[in-house]
Amino acid sequence: MTASTLERQQGFRDWVGEEFSDGLRAMEIYAPNAIQANAIPLALSGRDVMVCAQTGSGKTLMFLLPILHRLCQGRSEPEVSTADGCSRPQSLILIPTDGLALQVTSVARQLVATLSTPLSVELIVDPHCTDASCTEEAQLAIATPEALLSRMRAGMFCMECVSMVAVDEADAVLCNRDGSAPPADEILQELEQLQNPVQFFLTMSHLSDEREEELVCRFPNVQRVGHTGVLVPTLRQCYHYFRGDKEGKLLFILKSADSWLRAGTTLVFCSSTQDAERLCTLLQGSEASCKATVLHDDMRFEERAAAIHSFQTGESRVLVATDAAMRGLDFPLLRHVIMYDMPSDITAFVHSAGRTARKGQRGLVTCMVQTQEDQFGHFGYTGHHGLREAPALNFPSKD
Repeated sequence: MTASTLERQQGFRDWVGEEFSDGLRAMEIYAPNAIQANAIPLALSGRDVMVCAQTGSGKTLMFLLPILHRLCQGRSEPEVSTADGCSRPQSLILIPTDGLALQVTSVARQLVATLSTPLSVELIVDPHCTDASCTEEAQLAIATPEALLSRMRAGMFCMECVSMVAVDEADAVLCNRDGSAPPADEILQELEQLQNPVQFFLTMSHLSDEREEELVCRFPNVQRVGHTGVLVPTLRQCYHYFRGDKEGKLLFILKSADSWLRAGTTLVFCSSTQDAERLCTLLQGSEASCKATVLHDDMRFEERAAAIHSFQTGESRVLVATDAAMRGLDFPLLRHVIMYDMPSDITAFVHSAGRTARKGQRGLVTCMVQTQEDQFGHFGYTGHHGLREAPALNFPSKD
């Protein structure tokens, strides 16, 4: 049976029941798209699942719904005591950044709030928090690897009851980088020692052949769900090759793309914290008066969360960010992404561009390529130009 046939014949209510279906409708999510129609039933069957699908395709629900549904089915099981100050959840979600972890936690808590007997969801993002008062009696823990390791090493988090593990942006969390093992390796080693079987859900928006081989080697029984093509079909690309004043060019692009800014918000990606701060100050003082804010990893968690919230609600019209905003974050009003510094890595480009044109909306990505008199910079971005469009997904509205 094809994904489109599944989508027509089945919906969230058939898979996870009335309560979750009502919660999804309250979030204005009415029916699954084709990728969800393939992935969610497979995950509900108990198989390990790896989903590689375009940005904005609703991958969060592909692991949240099976996890929460199974937790609901097990609510009659005896609760595990946390009187010793050690959290013992039944399920775990690993997320690469605290901003994305906060977003996934928000979605999870909206879903469980509609249940007749709500489940408890714990957010673990502060590596320095090793106070027992931080521990909750939660069935689901959502954590960054660094923060979770701090809890484990302090004796505040135990894996013994975990039976489901989701890894969002799995290529960033689990794959080796620069020859060094990622922090999540220690977590996986703990899981491998468990006597009870663990079901895994892996999601990502782009996966190189090398990283796919690495993940499949680590999870040999995983069932793969995905599609051909990478970029969202509603995304328009525009390349500016220029010489001279880069900051002036940015102001020119913002002014010439004013219709996109009036239609929504704009995200400017740059490569360093110093550039992000400098450009934010420049934009705040420009004629555009574009209500700019900044986001980077040197900010405290509370500052990052406030910047994300301000941009998500449209209070800030322009966000100047490093790769802290690259993966997974959903900005409903975002219509224009500007690559002030072009990422050479294809995966980074796909994720950065994928902050816009989500859920069937139109979006524009403008790539700034600064060249010298004797250089032809576009020859260095043939891989970016050659990225294929992914299939169009249907995002059903209310009947």
